[in-house]
Amino acid sequence: MSAWQTLVDNLTSPDAMENDPHTVAIGLEMESLAAIYGEDACRLHTSEQSSRPGSRPGSIISHKDRSVDKATSGSTTPNSLRNAALGNGNGSTGLENSLASLQVNEELVNLAAGHRLRYEVVLPLFAPDDPSWTETQARLNAIESIPVDQDEPSPPPQLRILVSIGPKYPELVPPQLQLLGRYVGQFSIDADLFGSVTKTYISSTGVPFTEGDVCVFEGINHVLQVAGEWYRSKVEERVQGEQAREAEKEKQRAEEIPADNHGGATTTLKQSSNSSAPQHLPIPPPLHTPSFSSLPMLSPALPPHIEIHSSAPITVSKSVFVGHACRVTDPLEVPLIIHHLLNDKKIAKAAHPVIHAYRIVKDQDEGAKNGQQVIVADNDDDGETAAGGRLAHLLQILELENVLVVVSRWFGGQLLGPERFKLINQAARDALELGGFLPDKEDEAASGGGAGKDKNRRGRR
Repeated sequence: MSAWQTLVDNLTSPDAMENDPHTVAIGLEMESLAAIYGEDACRLHTSEQSSRPGSRPGSIISHKDRSVDKATSGSTTPNSLRNAALGNGNGSTGLENSLASLQVNEELVNLAAGHRLRYEVVLPLFAPDDPSWTETQARLNAIESIPVDQDEPSPPPQLRILVSIGPKYPELVPPQLQLLGRYVGQFSIDADLFGSVTKTYISSTGVPFTEGDVCVFEGINHVLQVAGEWYRSKVEERVQGEQAREAEKEKQRAEEIPADNHGGATTTLKQSSNSSAPQHLPIPPPLHTPSFSSLPMLSPALPPHIEIHSSAPITVSKSVFVGHACRVTDPLEVPLIIHHLLNDKKIAKAAHPVIHAYRIVKDQDEGAKNGQQVIVADNDDDGETAAGGRLAHLLQILELENVLVVVSRWFGGQLLGPERFKLINQAARDALELGGFLPDKEDEAASGGGAGKDKNRRGRR
């Protein structure tokens, strides 16, 4: 039996009905919440689940007056202190006895004045079949364009509500509601939403409190309504912001790209005897910024020898990572490929669409010693600090040549920390493996050392 059900049974026991009717009301209300929302949605809240001060480790009770702890070590007996604190001359209350029976903390028998029972209710912000959620999700997906399976609709975001029950509830004082966590879906909880929830029972637009009546259910419904309106407004703000950015991009394209440049300029390159690069390569106009993501997007056709291999999406906490890899033989091909990727609307709308690195081996100019070669390498973080350098290091340790690797990341609303670099590298490796740039395990084992590695490396040129 769960701690929740054990507490409910104790609060609604015959002994509690006889001695402490107000604890019976609390127990019946908790039982109703579990019946309405499901037992999995309701759980007791311990201090390990919250960083708020004033609660003992492992306790479902928070104390407002910590000075009483010292009194328990003096001449005052635990029973007399407890009775005085709870204002009950007939012994401990049913709520206190019920909590003590859970054996969550052996100090529960010495409850101080102002103790609070705390529990959580975890609910979806919208019902899965709610038309408003379907519409909101459609609008969000339209601007995010995350490459995930659209046959499976995303579940609504979860809302964690902390309910704090004081010793004078429901006779005199209403409960307190508070949001737990930092995010609702992709959006960070701001002061407006947090304040609206905490003022549920004291605001003129909130839930009226009637002394003697339980009201947690009404408060939770109010929180769901307020949070739902807040979430829809955040989605609308993002949609409008994206539309404004698209309009600005269109304006920038019209101003910065002359009409005669849309066909793609050409330049003549000197072709070496051992290079398969074409003599004429279309190139984009001169770059006015080092960040490829902010460039006006062109639509040049890729030369037939360039084939881009894209990996399957890696999804972690709603963030999505996709790798792209292709063979390149000249640095001038790199911006052409980057612009080609940015013409994909899904990629262009990613938080970091073209994190990339390349490594090209070229013969030196005539007159140099025979067999001498130079390595041309570069990378771009695209706003994800140090990510491009890590991709460059990956190409270096794999000893790959004449390869461009690009990773697109869509942000899911939750910070991943250092794990994001592992996921970026994994997406890159997946694309390299898909394109055949990594030596097969069987070939690598058969090579047995450096000579084999050099053979594999040069074979990819």
